[in-house]
Amino acid sequence: MKAAYITVSGNTFLLTSLENTLTLFDTSPEPKQLMQQPLGEEFLIVPVNSPGLFATIGYDKKFRIWSIEGSSLLLQYCCSFPKKLTHGAALTLDSKQLCYFADKFGDVYMLNTQAAVSSHELEGKMIRQDFAGPSKEEEAVCKFIMGHQEVINIVEVGKDFLVTIDKANKIKVSKVPRYFDIHGVYFGHHEEIVFAKLLDDTTLMTVDKGRNVIVWNLSKCEDAILFQEKAGAGSIGAINVIHSILGIADKSTELYEIDKHNKKLTKVKEIPLPESFKCMELLGDKQFVMIGMNEKTKTIQAIPI
Repeated sequence: MKAAYITVSGNTFLLTSLENTLTLFDTSPEPKQLMQQPLGEEFLIVPVNSPGLFATIGYDKKFRIWSIEGSSLLLQYCCSFPKKLTHGAALTLDSKQLCYFADKFGDVYMLNTQAAVSSHELEGKMIRQDFAGPSKEEEAVCKFIMGHQEVINIVEVGKDFLVTIDKANKIKVSKVPRYFDIHGVYFGHHEEIVFAKLLDDTTLMTVDKGRNVIVWNLSKCEDAILFQEKAGAGSIGAINVIHSILGIADKSTELYEIDKHNKKLTKVKEIPLPESFKCMELLGDKQFVMIGMNEKTKTIQAIPI
């Protein structure tokens, strides 16, 4: 993610990753910059399902966990990897806060957020394991769990499945927590997949850069496509899903209802973008919020839909 909301003691902050710099904003009533932390390389933000904490992964080959204290950012943990990190996701499993992320070798790692923060290490170590099964070091902070033969572009995780998608558009679905147990491998896209989301425990939605949408039934190991449809025309500047609504921002923001029962995608709303506004992320819980840059004033804006 290029932007994320983080809540600390009832206060909501906005984080962005523009220009290789981690920037913290107060969100009331409009984003007001509180502080910046240059990281030197391109990176993404990963909320880690623990209040006040978030992670950054990036081209500097480092995974970092941060906390927000007052209006300051405090580095809690850092771990280096052999290759650039490409994507990450988080899950709460058996009361553990876990992060999953991939690198450009196609390797996937799992990190225990609580163990990492309590270790107080600013240069942690990862543990490599083979495909035979879980590591004996169950309490390891970070460990290798699986891999692809291609660069992994997307990591998505739910309580039953870990989904990894590589640049060859191979969708690998592994079982949680037995990651070496491959549930299925799926193909269906002919253009690069740019987004994936588990809509529920057994339903996965993927979108490619040509706006081709496929909804998958993961309860099936084969013939898993529930339906596929095209979501309008144009490119994709930002994309997200809230409940059963798919939002795609380009020159405007279009909202589509995902109807699994009738196996169709229906456009329900289109909102023009304000003049000089470039949307970089669609966030939100109950409704979408466009996060972007006003290119005239060079300020960050948050616009509810």
